[in-house]
Amino acid sequence: MARGISFNKYKNSLSSDAYWKPITSEKDKKEFKILLESVESSRKTGTKDQKGKALELLMTYIFNRFVYAEVKDDLRTKDNQLDHEIFFYEFEAPDFIKRIVGCHLINECKNHKKSVSSQEVTILNSNLEIRNCKFGIVSSYKSFSKGRNSVWENAEGKRRKFALLSNFNRLIIGFNYIDFEKILNGGNFYTMMQQKYRNIIDEIHDDEIFDNSQPYNARLIANLNHLKSIGIIPEDECNTYIDVVNKKYGAL
Repeated sequence: MARGISFNKYKNSLSSDAYWKPITSEKDKKEFKILLESVESSRKTGTKDQKGKALELLMTYIFNRFVYAEVKDDLRTKDNQLDHEIFFYEFEAPDFIKRIVGCHLINECKNHKKSVSSQEVTILNSNLEIRNCKFGIVSSYKSFSKGRNSVWENAEGKRRKFALLSNFNRLIIGFNYIDFEKILNGGNFYTMMQQKYRNIIDEIHDDEIFDNSQPYNARLIANLNHLKSIGIIPEDECNTYIDVVNKKYGAL
């Protein structure tokens, strides 16, 4: 038997840093911080075009840090305009990209004061269908709009319904200003993509079990702490499980 492992096993064993270059050097941090500050300042005093352009430049910078991808921005098609379309090199792509994201993804930027609307989610989903794309991202200052008592309303509910209608073959996730700050502090965008994917998949599957008034990882941690408080699991095991939740879904 030949020694060694296949290339597929090798590339899937690599860390996220091998596919998306984290912002660690002082030069990169300075560049990213300038772009992030531009998003914040334009949102307060800029025109509609200036707001959108500032966020588009930030996302272009983020997407260009993928190692095996081609980034196209400000695309004008026959039917509409796309802020970003990212094409991944199939041979080098890890399993998550090949299996879940597909050969390309579409990103739409929404740098306004309000939360992302249902209509904006619907438009992105339509663009995904037109472009035969499985994976969409909404980059925005705020997150998806939600119902007061249910996550199945407004933009959050809309993206869940689209996921179910497609049998999870077409998904939309979101990145907001809080996420951008995490990236500035060393967070890996590719890791966060995987965490956000697992969040929406597991949230939908477990929707009947958990309280929907909190984010999914917060609900899991709350339930673990409750099990600890009533003596079901000891404190050391509870802390271990919390670490696993934070690793899989991202820290709060």
